[in-house]
Amino acid sequence: NNKSVEDYKHKLYLDTLNEFKSFNVPFNNQFYENKLIAHKSEIDDMEAVYLTIIQLQDINRFDILRCLDIVYFSVKQAQISKRLISCNVTKASLELFLSERTIYNYLNKAINMFTVNRGLRA
Repeated sequence: NNKSVEDYKHKLYLDTLNEFKSFNVPFNNQFYENKLIAHKSEIDDMEAVYLTIIQLQDINRFDILRCLDIVYFSVKQAQISKRLISCNVTKASLELFLSERTIYNYLNKAINMFTVNRGLRA
């Protein structure tokens, strides 16, 4: 979504503030806290993506980062489909002079890192 975790939290804060303004009631911080709780999974996902990117940069796997950029980060979340990902893998293969199998292996490594960072079972 092209936002950092802090930017996303700030957007939620502004959304909550605007909701209160539209109803002409004083702002209550508890409603913002409830909104953060409601969006906790999205925030945790964003933090895990951020950690994965940092880890890939630390081990100098810019080839994997480039694959992620072409396949996943070049499309809006609402548009992601299996067909679009497949097309983007082909595009990455042509741009990076790698086989599609290699691209899928790179994506699998990044997904495994994400699941560990997110605390999910792999």
